[in-house]
Amino acid sequence: MKIGIITALAEEMLPIHEKLGNLTRASVIAGVNIYEIQTSKDTIYLACSGTGEIRAAQATQLLIDLFGVETILNFGFVGTLSPSLSVGDLVIVEKAVHSAFDLRYIDGTTLGQYDRREGLYFYFDQNLLNYVRNVLPINTKIVTISSEDAFIASKEKKNLLRKTFGADICDMESIGIALVCERNEIPAFCMKIVSDSADDSADQDFRTTLQNGLTKYEQYIPSIIDAIDGFGIRKGLPPVKK
Repeated sequence: MKIGIITALAEEMLPIHEKLGNLTRASVIAGVNIYEIQTSKDTIYLACSGTGEIRAAQATQLLIDLFGVETILNFGFVGTLSPSLSVGDLVIVEKAVHSAFDLRYIDGTTLGQYDRREGLYFYFDQNLLNYVRNVLPINTKIVTISSEDAFIASKEKKNLLRKTFGADICDMESIGIALVCERNEIPAFCMKIVSDSADDSADQDFRTTLQNGLTKYEQYIPSIIDAIDGFGIRKGLPPVKK
């Protein structure tokens, strides 16, 4: 199976590279660093997209068009919007909302709602989420992510995102990945690690996380890939209703 893995930063990608090993090819395509890794069953395409939703969307489409990946995995750092989550917590993302998408002054559309599309949220593959969660050796919270091209550092903005969208965490890439996968009908899975807290110390927390090399998710990636191999994506399982 061909599996795409996307991270925004090199610091998020390197632990995955080291865990999987067996690099067979490295290339730079349209500014995106892509590493091909061969396992006994799968070909993994590891892409470091760069920061932001547009770059993440570009990397996702490149992996689909040029390499024919059959599923997309996304890992990386996020900020928490909820006091129930702490720095270092691993979470699985159920759905994403584009918190900066705003058509309200055109037709009164709800903030975050895309035109010609039903529903506010972009869902990661629910069948795949449940399948992976059942095989992981840890219990992880299922969360909603607010995503836009801005590093959210103020407590006021974090409280607003939580109140408006019911979001638990925030990042700058997941909405681009979720949108592209939805349009290409490619199943996607997203696991994040909290790198900063729900207060005004977010920028300091994030820098400390980078310096300490805190990721954790890489140790579970072999289990996640094994789950995908057993999931039967190519069997055409029906999508979960949203």
